Amino acid sequence: MHSNKILDRAVLDEKTIAAIGDLRRTRQCHFLTGAASSTPAEDAGAVGAAEAAEGGRTRGPLCPQAISANAIQHVPSANEARRLTPTLADRVTMHSILSTMTSKLSPQPLSESDYASKTSAVLAGIEATLDRWLDEDVIDVDTHRTGGLLELIFPDRSKIVLNTQPPLQELWLAARAGGFHFRWAGDCWRDTREQREFFEALSTLASEQAGRPLRFEST
Repeated sequence: MHSNKILDRAVLDEKTIAAIGDLRRTRQCHFLTGAASSTPAEDAGAVGAAEAAEGGRTRGPLCPQAISANAIQHVPSANEARRLTPTLADRVTMHSILSTMTSKLSPQPLSESDYASKTSAVLAGIEATLDRWLDEDVIDVDTHRTGGLLELIFPDRSKIVLNTQPPLQELWLAARAGGFHFRWAGDCWRDTREQREFFEALSTLASEQAGRPLRFEST
């Protein structure tokens, strides 16, 4: 009877060892093939039970752990990489946008003589336009000029004042609607805030104060 118990224990131990080996091989196969038939918690519980049956050992925090398939980072495919990489057309478009923004924000500098010549031509052209309108009985706008300062006095006694600013290379305009600064932009004077062309802005502001449409143009 005693020998039968020893034999039964030996057979039981062999079956336990075989079951442990099968469980480990199954788990390795699941890991390599990416199978997700069990959750990480279930895997941990099963292996812990197997190791306990094998000899009472537990999975400590310093023991090597198998890497889960879910933890593997996604590597973009060739098609995804091409979609994420800017094309030549994208680069050209971005360069054009940046060039346009730079040209607007950084007007071409003028020499002192060029600045004086251009601003004098602007003020003289406005005076000539107002004289013509007076002759044609369009509107009577008085003018008063002192050097780089020109005042336009409308029939309702409101004013528009134009003033040159050589140190800043700007042309200032003060009207009832507010003050505006203009800089030379390579082909015309433009507002430093809204990029409006000078004569377009002057026409709008003068029309508001005159109570009728007026249009100034570059000469």
